[in-house]
Amino acid sequence: MNVRRPSVAGDTEMIANSMANDYIQTDIAGYVQNKTAWRNEYFKPLAELITAGKSHWEAFDKKDIQIRMYGETAIVIGDKVKKMPPIRIFPRNLLFLSILLPVVRRVSRARFN
Repeated sequence: MNVRRPSVAGDTEMIANSMANDYIQTDIAGYVQNKTAWRNEYFKPLAELITAGKSHWEAFDKKDIQIRMYGETAIVIGDKVKKMPPIRIFPRNLLFLSILLPVVRRVSRARFN
């Protein structure tokens, strides 16, 4: 599934369905979130602004994607460009890293471009 379209639309249900139940994210400050925490603390507030017409993504893209395979593990890195007015944390160019374990189970559920 390409998560760009539901992210831009603020579709919390489609985003939740695209994520593994054991999803874990660690941000650049070391803050760890599981799927529920990420959805409630990060995505839902943005989605509410989007669906209420108070904000929108001006840029939401990934580029320079590199995938490295280590057995059944895929390491995915690249550049992520985000811009959403009037949210102060954006615009932002970020480096992203995704680790997929095992690849066989998850690659069919994710799309990186």
